[in-house]
Amino acid sequence: MAIWRGPKYAGDYNPTVPRNETINGENYVVMEFGCSRPFSDLSKVVYWGNQKNAWPLKAEFYSLPNRLLKNVAMKISRRWPAESSVQRE
Repeated sequence: MAIWRGPKYAGDYNPTVPRNETINGENYVVMEFGCSRPFSDLSKVVYWGNQKNAWPLKAEFYSLPNRLLKNVAMKISRRWPAESSVQRE
């Protein structure tokens, strides 16, 4: 029986931290994960994580010609799983 161990993103993307941003009075680290494989569906993923508690704020997914494919906004609540909304452009 095979055991699924989740996606192997560590080898597929090269992480960088190009900037920090302040949004609604909170400080966020903006992390960019550029694709390191030649035949990937995504060229990069940009992720905003709260500096204080590492909770996600939003993520953007870009297709190969570096066009915005999807925006994901996270809403953290005391319930699990966290609520999220997806907007396609």
